[in-house]
Amino acid sequence: PRSERPLPPSRASSSPFSTTLLRGHAAYFGAHLLVALAGLVSMPILTRLLSKADYGLLGLVLTAVPIAAMLAGLGLGDASVRLYPEARARGGSQARRLCESLFGGSLALGLAAGAVALLAARAADRGPELARCLALGAALLAVRIASAVPFQIQRAQERAWANAAAQVAIR
Repeated sequence: PRSERPLPPSRASSSPFSTTLLRGHAAYFGAHLLVALAGLVSMPILTRLLSKADYGLLGLVLTAVPIAAMLAGLGLGDASVRLYPEARARGGSQARRLCESLFGGSLALGLAAGAVALLAARAADRGPELARCLALGAALLAVRIASAVPFQIQRAQERAWANAAAQVAIR
């Protein structure tokens, strides 16, 4: 008979996992939406302020920096997401030591990659505009690599709103 079947759980009652998932999704979606809107607003402004050549250089730098950061960062940010829960389970001192090691490594890699890019900018004798643009790219590269680990540690700690706010602020 029908009355013997258990009733399905109410959709109104949500598990802690689904609540956390929805909050995290809202934070990251909101952050991506804000970054996309900022791009839509800034694009017409930059096209009016910069010459075609300068806008092209800016596009080159903004395309090359994430690719170079991914390669030069050696995956330390992703490693922090993978390793942090294991270190936290072993105790606070293990988690702290892991965070310090990964951040130190990403900081060193960021500074080294930025220095190499800065040397390449100085070696490229193609005019002051290109040198300035490459120097800006070198600084962005260093910041991008060094900031990867703290952002990913925030993800591992399930601090979605703090991570999303930092991602919007840095872009």
